[in-house]
Amino acid sequence: MAGASAATLAADLLTGTTLQLNSFMGFSAEQGARYYGLGNIPFALLATGTLLTSTVIAHRLSRPWGAAVVAVLGTFAMVLGGSGMGSDFGGVIAFVPGIAVTALLILGKRISLVRLALFCVAGGVAVTGFAVANYLRPASEQSHLGRFVGQVLTGEAIDVIVRKLVAMLSTLLSPTLMPVVIAAVAFLVYAVMRPEQATAGVLPAAFTYSPALKAGLIGTLVSGVVGTLVNDSGAAVLSMALALAIPLVLSAGIAALPGDAPAEERPLVKV
Repeated sequence: MAGASAATLAADLLTGTTLQLNSFMGFSAEQGARYYGLGNIPFALLATGTLLTSTVIAHRLSRPWGAAVVAVLGTFAMVLGGSGMGSDFGGVIAFVPGIAVTALLILGKRISLVRLALFCVAGGVAVTGFAVANYLRPASEQSHLGRFVGQVLTGEAIDVIVRKLVAMLSTLLSPTLMPVVIAAVAFLVYAVMRPEQATAGVLPAAFTYSPALKAGLIGTLVSGVVGTLVNDSGAAVLSMALALAIPLVLSAGIAALPGDAPAEERPLVKV
């Protein structure tokens, strides 16, 4: 399911994003904000689908090869989303730390706040590269990434940033959306930190069967939280990431409960 979600969005990006316009989670012609590229909600699905798919592959590999798969697939999806095909600004900033955290956890490394901050800076550097490259194209061929660079140079960027910040905060203060997001994130963090005390043994079974899956779930959470803070869609980004990730992880945990997984399906290499 994760692979199908990521592959569908990647194929759409490679063919002109024709599936985005007037789709349930894409762009609306009535709003007219944009008619191409990757929106914030599809970004959440692409990032989550890619991270979970890469951890499924890493599950069968040694640690170095598993981390390499996460890095390669994640970078490929990130380039699709941040280049002229996707033209997604905040998504790149959020995706880079998610990829890095997932890969390092698969390698057995610890994630400090300093490292996490550096990963976010790396995401900012990556999207700046995409934006500058787009700005160097003729004005008629620039996306909002290139135009934003021009607005920075003319001093107009502050208005854009303030407008997006207000939009993001409005989602965080939403009386209908935010309580659900807070409850979901709190439960997810608790379940990741204390899996033996949550989900009736389902998450411990999933994480024992596949430590790589735990890495992918944490990476998804990181991308979702950062994406919430840097996108004008705000909490909707994290909501969509969790909506895809949590059911899939729980279903894997149910399948991995003691006595359910055949011996030949158990991991051959610890990751």
